[in-house]
Amino acid sequence: MPAKIFSAASVFIILSVEKILQHLITALLFVVEVKSLGKPDIGENIQINDATMAWFNLAFALLFGLGLFLFFKGNAYGYRLICWLAFADTVLEFIFHGIGFITISVIVSGILVLLGVFRKKLGIAVKNSSPPVKK
Repeated sequence: MPAKIFSAASVFIILSVEKILQHLITALLFVVEVKSLGKPDIGENIQINDATMAWFNLAFALLFGLGLFLFFKGNAYGYRLICWLAFADTVLEFIFHGIGFITISVIVSGILVLLGVFRKKLGIAVKNSSPPVKK
């Protein structure tokens, strides 16, 4: 059982869910003011208004959700979509903040990209962690 919990597919799923939640919360924080948390910092390199950033983050969350849904359905486009979104998320973080700005978000996206690069391991983990089909 512990081997199935810590399989590559499990890590991929958990990190994908984290990206969905991260982008949903970020979108919400651009729209609703929470004084104790403040507004998300997008850096000073590019000036974009809060409403646009909220929509942008919502779109990312929905696309990550679509990728995860497709991944669960066994569609190869699901993991590809998640990997490309994670790559784009990393690049955009560096564009907004600069190369020296490494956050948990960048680390999670980097791990998702690496898991996607080594997809054979991920595919084996998915196959081995799937429950047997009862007839």
